[in-house]
Amino acid sequence: DHRGKVILGVGVRGQGLVARVVSFHKREGDDRVILVTGDDKTACDGLASTWDRDAAQLRLRLPSRCLLDGDYTDVRAWFLTEGLRDGGDVDSAPDNRRGWTPWVARG
Repeated sequence: DHRGKVILGVGVRGQGLVARVVSFHKREGDDRVILVTGDDKTACDGLASTWDRDAAQLRLRLPSRCLLDGDYTDVRAWFLTEGLRDGGDVDSAPDNRRGWTPWVARG
């Protein structure tokens, strides 16, 4: 359990990358999570990150209304972890040529 951040890139079919969700993880206490669209940090009720520290797993919640006012169909994502001290990449997923998950229908 290390300090760092997890970045989720969110792509929408026909529009490419439209947002990033960034979870700043601390070893103790609550994490801070933000939604970034373009160069702007956007407020979004219900945006959350939950860590299972024992399993070393993160669950990010991005309500559909927070992304293009819910006006989209399929989404896909990529993930990246970085250390907080140096900002260097630690790991990324999925590990494929395209760097994105398969398309998932909204809902």
